[in-house]
Amino acid sequence: MQNSKSVLVGVVAIVIIGLGGWQLGLFKHQKTPTELLSAAFTNFSNRSGSSAAMDLKVTLYKDATDTTGYTAGTMHIDGASSVPSGAQTSADIKAKFNISSTISPDPLGSINVDLGAEFRMIGKTFYLKVSKIPLTPFFDVSKIRDKWFLIDPVALLQESGDQSAIDRFNALFDDKGGDVKQQYLTKVTELYTQYPFMINPVFNGTQKVGDVTVKNVTFTIDKDKLASFMLEFLKYQISLDPQTKDVPSDLKKQDFDDALTYVDFGTITVGINTHDDEPYLISDTMKFASPQDDSIPRFDVSIKGTWADFNKPVTVDVPEGAQSIETLLPAFEPSTPTPKTLKTH
Repeated sequence: MQNSKSVLVGVVAIVIIGLGGWQLGLFKHQKTPTELLSAAFTNFSNRSGSSAAMDLKVTLYKDATDTTGYTAGTMHIDGASSVPSGAQTSADIKAKFNISSTISPDPLGSINVDLGAEFRMIGKTFYLKVSKIPLTPFFDVSKIRDKWFLIDPVALLQESGDQSAIDRFNALFDDKGGDVKQQYLTKVTELYTQYPFMINPVFNGTQKVGDVTVKNVTFTIDKDKLASFMLEFLKYQISLDPQTKDVPSDLKKQDFDDALTYVDFGTITVGINTHDDEPYLISDTMKFASPQDDSIPRFDVSIKGTWADFNKPVTVDVPEGAQSIETLLPAFEPSTPTPKTLKTH
């Protein structure tokens, strides 16, 4: 009997200690909406890679009185990218994405234009293949459909003679690429601490993203702080230009304030996995309208993006037979009828 009592006391003690420890662990790791959003922002910035999918929809309205609108266009993007932390060569940076979209230029939806493309990036070299493009009488689309084209930004910039642009571009990819990336992240964090434009974060239920249950954090945007953030970050970018010693004197916060009056960011939702503080989802509907003239057409842009496969390497192959983008230019030259095809009346 005594042994039974001892065992029972031991079991109760273990249960109490276990539950107490679980509770203490839960309270210890439970973050406020602000803390969770901040942690997710930091983790997103420091990712070395991930797969992603994003859907966009543009809804166009005739004027302020139009509450129905029509879908003027949709776009779906999916793929993956890898930018290793501290990358020492441009070849360490890889990305590949598929893009498909439909444009409806009339409210009745009787005209739909389908577009599709595949994009790859290996270091400083970009590759593009157009899989869907509408027929047009202005140029021969057969010359570009389902063919890979190589884009060398440095070569294109060299033709423009803008050495400062070349230096800025190379600075993001060459031997100091990892350092520059970290400098950007440090600067963004510093400026956001000074101008925290994501405000009023609250928990707003949970949802599933694939096999992961995420906690939704909703927040709004402080436009005044965002304008200051954008101005200071632009100043920082300009300061990286070796040809620029001083920020242009005509760069003012009011310019950003004025531009932001046309945008209503609405309520943004970020779905965060509380086990690793990684953001798996973002959704928002931004409204664009003239603050002065209600008769001007307005439009909404709805965005939903998801991420997965965090920090996994991405394999991107160089497309076989890729041609320089310059070989594409003749395809866009207008077709001029020859004398034999001209009709006279």
